[in-house]
Amino acid sequence: MKPPASGQVDWFDELLPGFGVRLSYNGTKAWFVMVRVNSKLIRSTLGRHPAISLSAARDKARRTKEEAELGIDPREVKRALKIEDAVRRSNTFAALGTEFIDSYAIPNLRPSTVREYKRALQGKDTAHLIAFVIQYHPHCTGTYFRGKLVRCLACHCSILLRS
Repeated sequence: MKPPASGQVDWFDELLPGFGVRLSYNGTKAWFVMVRVNSKLIRSTLGRHPAISLSAARDKARRTKEEAELGIDPREVKRALKIEDAVRRSNTFAALGTEFIDSYAIPNLRPSTVREYKRALQGKDTAHLIAFVIQYHPHCTGTYFRGKLVRCLACHCSILLRS
């Protein structure tokens, strides 16, 4: 397929109605599907080619069409997934360590203690933990790492939690 001189061109699939690929002037190819949700026609982008293969894009388009027939808007599904991903990323060791230092340690503790907390939570000893996602303790407000024995922040119980 040759890119257009300007703008975008849509090519529709002959096997799956409403499914196609959009080719932009700069050569970018993106899979899409056109569906009706509550009598409104919408376009949902499924991903870029070659990151998503034709067969994977067709499968995703079929699922999207099935959901649309049930009244589920694919745009709302994407929004919910983005929010879930943002929450997951905000629950990393680095994010929660920074939040702890800013909201608790700095206002309530002596500068030397804050310095020690920063060293312990943000130093080279814990650099390998920065991207770890922290999950909330099931029976109280404490937190834990996958499969690690920790002290609960609320009730100070020690538990070994599964992954």
